[in-house]
Amino acid sequence: MIVGVTQPANHSTGSQGSGKVFSVVALSSVGGVTVWTAMVPEPVLWVQCGLGGAVPGGPARLPMCLSIGSTRVSALNYSTGSVLWSVSPGEVVSPAIALPDLTGDAVSDLLIATLPADQVSDLSLLLLSGASGSRIGRPVTFNLTAQGKLIGPELHLTKVGAHYILFGLGTVEAASLKDIYIQASGRPPLPRSLRQKDPSWERLRTANSSTLIHISSGSVQVDFLLPLVVGSVNCSDWALVCGGGLSVLGGGDAHTVWSIRTLPLHSRPVPGHFNGDMTLDLLVQSSPFPRVRKVQVIDGSTGRSLWEAEFSCSLPELEGVAVRTSTGQSAFLFWAGELRPTSNVSKATVSPGAPVSHRLYLLHPTYPTILLQLTETTDTPLTMAVSYVGQREDAFYMMVASRPVPGLTPAAQVVSGLGLRGAVAGGTPVWLGPPQPGSFEVNKFYKGLSFVQNQV
Repeated sequence: MIVGVTQPANHSTGSQGSGKVFSVVALSSVGGVTVWTAMVPEPVLWVQCGLGGAVPGGPARLPMCLSIGSTRVSALNYSTGSVLWSVSPGEVVSPAIALPDLTGDAVSDLLIATLPADQVSDLSLLLLSGASGSRIGRPVTFNLTAQGKLIGPELHLTKVGAHYILFGLGTVEAASLKDIYIQASGRPPLPRSLRQKDPSWERLRTANSSTLIHISSGSVQVDFLLPLVVGSVNCSDWALVCGGGLSVLGGGDAHTVWSIRTLPLHSRPVPGHFNGDMTLDLLVQSSPFPRVRKVQVIDGSTGRSLWEAEFSCSLPELEGVAVRTSTGQSAFLFWAGELRPTSNVSKATVSPGAPVSHRLYLLHPTYPTILLQLTETTDTPLTMAVSYVGQREDAFYMMVASRPVPGLTPAAQVVSGLGLRGAVAGGTPVWLGPPQPGSFEVNKFYKGLSFVQNQV
């Protein structure tokens, strides 16, 4: 697990007057020991690993980790943390996305969103070399009619091989990566990866001269956009969360496959395989009442609910995770409190001053009437990641949590790891209702369950 760390400066550490030092730290998922530490000049907003690798057919190249702050992007050696390159691209407002090779060096390149220097346009998209961090041309600016939460940018590869960037401010717009490259560089010839057009997407333009393709209506604010990826190449459909609605858009031509009304969702849906139709389903979380968390699995093909339960919960909504298992289906992990009755749920109460307990649950579709409680803590989970240990057929759930410490403000943040095979084998079953299979059958299944690194 690789995390950004902010610490008080000591007398021997240069803090440039801020009183704090900033670093990126790699921790072993198995033992939690520090593998390497890299100092950075400003607070870390995002850490991304696996970008900037060799394109298919190119020479072998180790992937790198990107440390992204508000004004600086640094590439770090994945194994040692040494700085490969560092650039100041302007005011950065998004993580990076990996692009095909645009410069002919057999290394995948990058795109980030920045605030325009002219302070007139709404947003800029900037192309960077994955090998050196140098700019590929100039920033491409956009004036967006809607205003709201930054969506994306995300890369979409259509089935005919055309690349589009999806982004927006409270809406979803699409721009051809070919058009962005031409505006940025102003020079032909085009890279081979950008020579393909997709007639289905080009027909969506409202005017021949328009750079942008409008994907969502500006009448409803978009909260989340995520690809329903199958495999490493994104020719996928997309899930779109707008206020009290959840939709799936077809990747072929951005048409609406289905749309349902939901309670407001405050975290991204989690794609995974729940039923056997090979279409990714979605775990969603909402709060129908104060201190109540509703968790559902939505059928990715139809939008109907496949599974749901309600819990007492005072946590801010933390994104869940889906981990592929040896059965070919996904195990869904999420945080909540005690299971609530299925009827007459209007509110949940907590005794004043009592420590609030948070529980990590695992749901596997083989036994949908059973949840496994893997762990319990009074710390407040903040963020998480999953890493895989292939030779063990295991996965480790890594978490950063907030822990109040007397006399310390803000609260301390702690990092912990949980081996899923061991946690599942020792997990506590929580029965949701009939049918209730035998304990021997359930224990045998979960003790034999292993975890596989794959698409979701």
